[in-house]
Amino acid sequence: DKRRRALVKTNHSEQPKKNPAENRRGLSAVWVVLRTTDTGCGIAQDSLPGITEPFARGDMDPYKSVEGWGLGLAICKTLIEKHDGRIEIESAAGRGTTVSVILPAEASQPKWRAWAC
Repeated sequence: DKRRRALVKTNHSEQPKKNPAENRRGLSAVWVVLRTTDTGCGIAQDSLPGITEPFARGDMDPYKSVEGWGLGLAICKTLIEKHDGRIEIESAAGRGTTVSVILPAEASQPKWRAWAC
């Protein structure tokens, strides 16, 4: 997509020009994209910006048909960001939702400590 091409272009232009091999190494970003799509009720466009906030339920009445606390996407977003990734959500009310999880292919240093036993 345009953002990734711009990022690669920017990173490439900031690389030192002395050693071409180093320049190529600077372009070695590899991502894993996990994408899932449903054909459910979808999420209204005006609800999308805050849908990954804790307890967000879009424009749904919290006491009607769909169960849940509105924590699932917030938890997912937190875990994905801890792994230097991001979550993208596309949706249209009445048509369904596509959620993409984009993670770096190489493991980064952990940003939290494991529970001590």
